[in-house]
Amino acid sequence: MVSIVLFLVSSVSAQTLTLQPAPVTEGYVSVGVVFTGTPRGVPPLIVQWDFLYSPDELRLAPGSPSLEPAAKNAGKTLTCRGTWKKAPAVYAQRCMIAGGAKPISDGILAVLRFQVRPKNPPTKIVVQLDNIEALVNMKRIRLRKAEAVILANAP
Repeated sequence: MVSIVLFLVSSVSAQTLTLQPAPVTEGYVSVGVVFTGTPRGVPPLIVQWDFLYSPDELRLAPGSPSLEPAAKNAGKTLTCRGTWKKAPAVYAQRCMIAGGAKPISDGILAVLRFQVRPKNPPTKIVVQLDNIEALVNMKRIRLRKAEAVILANAP
């Protein structure tokens, strides 16, 4: 059995894409990607990011990632593609939410669900958002990196 706690470590600015906890089930952790603080008062049409994690500690669950209400209600689609950032230690899911003419509102954009590979002793697993960009008024805006720590504890 693995118990998991996820908390936000960094990334606070006028507009941010952050990692926040979502419902946890035994052996799995869900990580919400949340957009807040519409840049310059105009919501973005496109948001893109890299979600970085260690494949030794986490494995992407089937059916993940999922598009969530803030993006779904704007008629957007979610596309992600995995690639090695630093093989074999860091894997990246490059994700983009785009499509349709409606802007993206603040809220949960996507949820990535992972199976946690338990270790003894308990471990801290760091996950990050990097290369975060939003398209606002046909201009690309770069947002701050974000990081979260998953505490995976064996029984």
